[in-house]
Amino acid sequence: MPLGHTAKVRSGEITDLRDYALLSLRVWRSAEPDVEIDYEVVAAEQQPNPYYSRKLEEARSRVASLKAMKAEEAPLHAREAHAKGHSAWSEWTREKKARRARTQGMLKKLKSWNPPSPDLAELKHFMREELETALAHEALEADPPKPSRAAARKHLAEALEQAERDVAYYAHKVEEEESRVARDNEHLRALIASFGK
Repeated sequence: MPLGHTAKVRSGEITDLRDYALLSLRVWRSAEPDVEIDYEVVAAEQQPNPYYSRKLEEARSRVASLKAMKAEEAPLHAREAHAKGHSAWSEWTREKKARRARTQGMLKKLKSWNPPSPDLAELKHFMREELETALAHEALEADPPKPSRAAARKHLAEALEQAERDVAYYAHKVEEEESRVARDNEHLRALIASFGK
């Protein structure tokens, strides 16, 4: 899996070798044992991440709208599902090709760069390995299947089943998140209390 700094190259956020080198230098140095890291401690209680609650509400809304769909709306839903799936598949395919091209472009720029010192030659080696790893990782990713019209016709029943599974999954995740936050906040309160403040 590509690290965060190679993901910025792959997304197109970083296109300049200098920017990639500066970002890589920070990552490379952070792996050294003698680097001092400034940790700012904030003793504040956490709140549950709203992500799972939001996803639960979205799933419940999907279940309600799919159950409310009339029989004559099903063919239209199938056409829309196919069009949406094909559009997403096409975008995914275009973006995969673009990510690969951006990563290969950065690798080409890197290969032509001559570092001014032996330490920076090590950095160049690190940067090359990271880009090559990102390319190798992407080569292992399987392409999603191209959407078919037959699959779109079965989509309504499958969509309802998936939405119901999503409701159960996100309800469980909301419970887990609330439990984790309660436990972490209890630990934080106990830690603060142990110092008498």
